[in-house]
Amino acid sequence: MRWLAVVVAATIAMGLGGCSPLTTDQPIFGPADVGDAPRLREGLWVASGEDCRIPSQRPLAGWPRCAKSDTLLVRRGEALSLHEEDARVGRYYWASWPYVVVDGVPLIVQTRLPENPFDDPAQPLKSKGDHMYFALEVEGRDPEGGVTALLLYLVTCGPEGEHDAPWPGVRQDPQGGCIVDGPAAVREAARRSRAQQDGMHFRWIREARTDDFAKVRR
Repeated sequence: MRWLAVVVAATIAMGLGGCSPLTTDQPIFGPADVGDAPRLREGLWVASGEDCRIPSQRPLAGWPRCAKSDTLLVRRGEALSLHEEDARVGRYYWASWPYVVVDGVPLIVQTRLPENPFDDPAQPLKSKGDHMYFALEVEGRDPEGGVTALLLYLVTCGPEGEHDAPWPGVRQDPQGGCIVDGPAAVREAARRSRAQQDGMHFRWIREARTDDFAKVRR
């Protein structure tokens, strides 16, 4: 899916220059940093796109392939991305991305990377512990204030270009990736990363139902 493609492409870039993703072994933000951060509405989300029509009232298993490949299931503290295991029989599996939205400007999404889905797609995926950071811009809310549309973009170590210096408060790690000094440096890197990329738009479709998982397993 395109959600996975963004992260895979970013991970491949690690160690190749300033534009590698900002990752940490340990989380930079904790529960105390959540503050008044907006809540993502739970349910099925898709990456926005007018080239794929979504029959939203049908069970997820009946959605076209183009829609399923861009689907996220958002639950409290966890986003599950849908991945194709066997195109011949339409078999899919879920990868878990535990996350926290951190209050401030910009809003930060701290998530743990799942295991590489290409290692053994027959096994359920669990988070492996490396933390990655995205910035979030709210584009829509429901009447209760829950976020229903958003723009997400990757927080990087520095500007594009192999020989460019990292962002302030970020240092290159000789073993790949980068080292960040703390929360303020992550947020500053997020601000500067915005100019380097278009990001990806996601929108809430509806609440998840039991029949969505008849042929889609985690």
